[in-house]
Amino acid sequence: HDQNCHLLDRRQTRLQRDQPSCWATHLKFNRATITSKRFPEPESDAESINDHVKTGVGGWLGLLVVGLVFLGPLLGAGRIYADILAAENQTPELLNIARWAQFKTSSWWCFAVICLISISTGLRLYSSRRMAIINQTILALWVMGPVGVFVMNVAIPIAVFGKTLPMPETIAILLSASLPAFVWSWYLLKSKRVQYTYIL
Repeated sequence: HDQNCHLLDRRQTRLQRDQPSCWATHLKFNRATITSKRFPEPESDAESINDHVKTGVGGWLGLLVVGLVFLGPLLGAGRIYADILAAENQTPELLNIARWAQFKTSSWWCFAVICLISISTGLRLYSSRRMAIINQTILALWVMGPVGVFVMNVAIPIAVFGKTLPMPETIAILLSASLPAFVWSWYLLKSKRVQYTYIL
């Protein structure tokens, strides 16, 4: 009987030794809780992108769309009308010259084509989510900018009057038209918003 009691006492002692104490378990739980609070699990890439990168047609991209659809055509039409009116007020004899009427008609038709390209590009940039629209927009910017300015200020005057503006003034006009096209092209190629908006 004494031997059995001795074996039972040894077995209970071993169980108590192997079983972790209450304070040790509580300490491990607190350490796990503190660690999870101080070092949260990393977010997935998709969640991180949605939290830190703005997508959709907004910001500078939204400004470009508004410029293509509304501001560009309206400001361009106002500028052409003002230039023609100023020339006619300065030189009333132009109203009696047939070639001046031809020049005005050709200029307005050229501007109408530019407006059509501008508005259609802006609408597609707003509605589409395909990356191909970015390259098409960059091409349209350069066609509406330097190419359009060259046609209206160099090609049409030469075709109608046989001459154009002096070379320094022509170069200055072409450079001023190339600057917006360059800036917006750089934005479309480098913007994170553009990259995550047009992904198809």
